[in-house]
Amino acid sequence: MIKTLLFAVLMIQTGLAFAQTQSLGKPLGIPLQLSGSFCELRSNHFHAGLDFRTQGVEGHPLKAVRDGYVARITVSPWGYGNAVYINHPSDSITTVYGHIQRFNDIITDIVKKRQYEMESFSVDVRLDSNAMPVKQGDIFAYSGNTGSSGGPHLHFEIRDSRTGDYLDPLPFYRNLIHDSRKPELQGLIIYPMNDTSMVNGSSSPLMIGKTSQITASAWGEISFGIRAVDRMNGTNFSFGIKQLSVKVDSLDVFLYHSDRFSYDESDMLNSCIDYPLWIDKRQFYFKTFIEPGNTLRSVLSRNGGKIRIDKEREYKILIQITDLYGNTTVLPIIINGIQGEADISKSHTAKVLRWYEENVFEAEGIRLILPFNRLYTNVITDYDTIAGVSGIAGVSGEELVSKIHLITKKPIPLHLNGQLTIKADMLPDSLASFAGIVRINLYNKKVSWIGGKYNNDSITANISELGAYAIAVDTVKPKITPVEPSLWQSRKQITVKIKDDFSGIGSFRGEINGKYVLFEYDPKNAKLYYIFDNKRLTPGYHRLMLTVTDNAGNTAEFRHTFLY
Repeated sequence: MIKTLLFAVLMIQTGLAFAQTQSLGKPLGIPLQLSGSFCELRSNHFHAGLDFRTQGVEGHPLKAVRDGYVARITVSPWGYGNAVYINHPSDSITTVYGHIQRFNDIITDIVKKRQYEMESFSVDVRLDSNAMPVKQGDIFAYSGNTGSSGGPHLHFEIRDSRTGDYLDPLPFYRNLIHDSRKPELQGLIIYPMNDTSMVNGSSSPLMIGKTSQITASAWGEISFGIRAVDRMNGTNFSFGIKQLSVKVDSLDVFLYHSDRFSYDESDMLNSCIDYPLWIDKRQFYFKTFIEPGNTLRSVLSRNGGKIRIDKEREYKILIQITDLYGNTTVLPIIINGIQGEADISKSHTAKVLRWYEENVFEAEGIRLILPFNRLYTNVITDYDTIAGVSGIAGVSGEELVSKIHLITKKPIPLHLNGQLTIKADMLPDSLASFAGIVRINLYNKKVSWIGGKYNNDSITANISELGAYAIAVDTVKPKITPVEPSLWQSRKQITVKIKDDFSGIGSFRGEINGKYVLFEYDPKNAKLYYIFDNKRLTPGYHRLMLTVTDNAGNTAEFRHTFLY
């Protein structure tokens, strides 16, 4: 069955690539070079497009790759930063351009008008098909480094306009980007899949470094974790893998092929990887078994990808990694079936959360609600508590106002969110408005603010993983520091630095002479900017009022009189 599916998938993708290759123009006027590929493994999501290098600088003109119309414009300090979405009705696709430095004059006027109407830096502007048509090659913006970008580049996406699915853009530009380099295997894990399985006589996973051939012994059900990257000509960047397959004695048991995915599938990446290892070591190992709650269309398997070693013989396993250009790396593995006695004395008295049903878990001071379809597999809670805060980075005894609740000792990812409520019985009423739930990484002892809503002596928040949680308070205001105010007049720009040490910046607002003015937020440099606007600012002295509020509700104010 899997061979038939693989053949059908590859035929569809080959036909799609053939039909679309060369059908789109270039989004940049410079040679196309990649720094990121489609479906790369990123924190909590698959990468939804290609990252095109921009020669280490900002300001390259961005061009429409096909006739169409500007359908959407977004501005945000996070994610794609400044972004433009262009619909191409003739192809039923939408192209997306992210991390833009600046828009052309037409889009700039549209965006600024909306920002002042909403009194917000972050906006999402939708346009109808007649508002701003574009022709292939039209310049509508300039490349940049806005949002959650690690350096100047263009994030470029192609979406199926009918379904919203993200599509791999590389087939459209295959003839312009050359690749004769094979993917690189960097590590392997062999997993015993249950309490009665063994690898090399142990019930613990076997981790193996970079190698070209492996021999091991096993008994029971096993599977693998693969750490691998793709390589391309003319660059030292590493890229995500396109296709991964596993065969046992020439029988297909697992296939991953990154062709398309939907928004709702993106966080299923966390089920595809060894999630605790990612949290602990920041290393991606792609699992070749499929958890029952993982419905990602890009993975196919026989028996969920689990391999049954139940005879004392030699099992020949072949792991194959292939890129879009057909470059292939093969890892042969010999598993000798050797029967042994696994340690099955473990007994679990903790509550089991079932992946196929709604779950409610309650213990003293805590309640967890997981609606249907939130778990990828069954989870044993192993619930416990920790009273102290020793070694927790950034948290003192005064900040943590509850026990640490260990729902699970290892982090377990959720699809979408669950709802967690923690009793705030150690929280004084005077601090209730500054309290929130925090997630505690037990590997590096760092704390992340989640927040939540206080009600009836408890705080409730949405969480994206199971692990360790507590209630903390943040009563420290953000810091606002003016940057060279003596030069504001000559530079025609106000610049301030903002910082918050715990819950993080939540919102900000600028006013001049009591009226809202547009400050732009650059979180990478922790700065706010106001560019003097001749249409809204007259010569003379003006009163600046800037307020910055953190996610716990603490507000700082900065007042200054300046000359324009």
